[in-house]
Amino acid sequence: MNRPKKILLTIRQGKIGGGESHVLDLVRNLDRTKYEPVVLSFTEGPMIDALNSWGVRTQVISTEQPFNFLLWKKVKDFIANEQVELIHAHGTRANSNVFYAARRLNLPLIYTVHGWSFHQDQNLFVKTMRRLGERFLVNESDLTICVSNSNLQDGKASAGVRRFELVNYGIDLEKFNPERAYPNLRAEFGVKDDETLVGYIARITVQKDPHTLIRAIAEVINTTSKIKFLIVGSGELKESTIQLAKELAVENYIIFQDFRTDTPAILANVDIYCLPSLWEGLPIGLLEAMAMKKAIVATPVDGTKEAIQDGYSGLLVPHQSPHKLATAILQLHEDRSLRYRLGLQARLSIEQRFEVKRMAAETQNIYARFLSTSEKRPLRIGIEAQRLFRKKKHGLEIVALEVIKHLQEIDTYNQYIVFVRRDVDRCIQPKPNFQIREISASSFPIWEQIKFPLAIKKEKLDVLHCTANTAPLFTNVPIVLTLHDVIFLEGLQFRGNYYQNLGNIYRRFVVQSVISKVKKVVTVSEWERHQIQQHLRINNDRIQVIYNAVDRSFRKIDKSLIWQARAKYQLPDQFILFFGNTAEKKNTHGTISAYVHYAKNEKNPLPLVLAGAFEHYLKEQVDVIDPPLEIRSLIKIIGYIPFVEQPLLYNAASLFLYTSKRESFGLPILESMACGTPVITSNTSSMPEVTGDAAPLVDPQNTVEIAEAISKVLNNEAMRNDYISRGLARAQNFSWNRAAVELQTIYSDIASQKK
Repeated sequence: MNRPKKILLTIRQGKIGGGESHVLDLVRNLDRTKYEPVVLSFTEGPMIDALNSWGVRTQVISTEQPFNFLLWKKVKDFIANEQVELIHAHGTRANSNVFYAARRLNLPLIYTVHGWSFHQDQNLFVKTMRRLGERFLVNESDLTICVSNSNLQDGKASAGVRRFELVNYGIDLEKFNPERAYPNLRAEFGVKDDETLVGYIARITVQKDPHTLIRAIAEVINTTSKIKFLIVGSGELKESTIQLAKELAVENYIIFQDFRTDTPAILANVDIYCLPSLWEGLPIGLLEAMAMKKAIVATPVDGTKEAIQDGYSGLLVPHQSPHKLATAILQLHEDRSLRYRLGLQARLSIEQRFEVKRMAAETQNIYARFLSTSEKRPLRIGIEAQRLFRKKKHGLEIVALEVIKHLQEIDTYNQYIVFVRRDVDRCIQPKPNFQIREISASSFPIWEQIKFPLAIKKEKLDVLHCTANTAPLFTNVPIVLTLHDVIFLEGLQFRGNYYQNLGNIYRRFVVQSVISKVKKVVTVSEWERHQIQQHLRINNDRIQVIYNAVDRSFRKIDKSLIWQARAKYQLPDQFILFFGNTAEKKNTHGTISAYVHYAKNEKNPLPLVLAGAFEHYLKEQVDVIDPPLEIRSLIKIIGYIPFVEQPLLYNAASLFLYTSKRESFGLPILESMACGTPVITSNTSSMPEVTGDAAPLVDPQNTVEIAEAISKVLNNEAMRNDYISRGLARAQNFSWNRAAVELQTIYSDIASQKK
């Protein structure tokens, strides 16, 4: 058996803070059959003691200084003696003292930024020097990992980050489990059962702004004496914070504690968690409190506002605003049901987005990528995206486009050749390691089975990824096949028009013929994985689920900015949106029928806007249903909507209907959710898997049920707002960046098997 690859994780200190907790979680969750961790710290501390108790090899080379060149040789010698194969530096100071060794030893260097060293409380000279230092370290690193999107955007703007990965922190849900039994620390702290305990567990520094909290406490106790505050931690502002508490005569309402190792128990005993930061990468303490179902009051800075959705999983107040902070604390003190609801949603957010095993898996994928390519030539990877340049794009082309765009962002090493059919919309551009090959043909079968294989042969590919359900029958290149669905192998009720039927016959023949030669099948949902196994009888280990996601342009847009779409398509002020087409599975007839039923039973029904490329078909369906004249006048058909305008349309809509009979994923569900528009979708196939609890599910065959769901969502503002909040959070769980990383790992694994 191959021995595990030795990974050096290096951190600036042995004391336990956010970055150090992350390193501990990463070490604990690494697959030890593949990776052996070694930890280098530049100070002693409890983190080192914990690692030693786990049997992890550690080394301390003492320094408090960044760029301490006097120690660089000692660091290099240690790394060389350990026979390390990859260095993962956590934080600026750690990277500044290992990059020299990485370059001299020709080792891959990954840099995780837990928070940039430049920030707003520095003078211009210091901030400029630190930006230059970060720019240097980013350039010396092979990849920069950012822990939040705001962290990434700051890095792009100020540190020149170009080769990057976004990997959110992960929380150990067993360690931070609110259902476990914990000791009663409230008695130890002298807090009565009828008192609310607010916890602040953080480094007591300028960044965490403890002075604003003390001033807020002074306002709180003017209203009630039934709230106590627990401040746990140490730092340069601790003494001045204690002094300010005395000056404002609030010290009797505060319990000050030094750093403690029983964080889960402390969080179990507090009622509210407070973090009034001035800036953050992504605060681990906040995520831990969310995992413990705590109601959060925090400031909408950087990574915090990515973790907390205001009013849904916590309350966000302006930074350096003691009055707003006090008001939010008092609100949670008085409203226990709100505390419970926010805590429940906070825990759900952690389970969906910030789980430790997900973080470890994404990090290991990065390790695999660099370790598999560090000692050999770049791979030559072909991507079939035949319809990518067509003007009117649909689901398959949009997925291929997003995958290619994100591969261009994360991979500057391997060589990619993208094969397309010549058309009008050049939606991607070549890059030094991304070439585009345009191939002309009179029909798709001729393109795929004759012209495409000839082009492949010239390129000497290591791997070929076919993105749209079929593949060439005659090629010796290992194939990755994305099977979005196997509808073409299912019942006749899913037949569409003549063109779709011919396509289904072609796919049925090709897929069944080529599937035995495919090295890996990628599909887009667990439900579709089951369908593929059922119809094609292939082993489970040859199928991998990689979820779709939404383009960054799908987001909430200020209503004043969507006037162009309203004017262009003459949209009503409020309306229900539905995308229809000729495919039977889209349930166009049933959905329009359900709308007619809704409109007949509603005093003031909202209009229905029908969008889609087949305007004549949509009109034909309305004619077949033949609604009363007053309802027909409420139905507006606007035709095909270009991809770039779709976010505007979602934002303009009051409700989106996606009541298909069968979907492998259902990308429009997430697009609508990301735009803050509630969705009604079906309880069949993959749609419950994609939706979670963020939308009402209906039987697509039951027009009455659909109509009743429309009325409930539109007539109940609290329900509608709840689904909007849930949808916004749900859409964030899906990532094109993550999908690209997973595909890249598949390419490397298949190329290694070939070798």
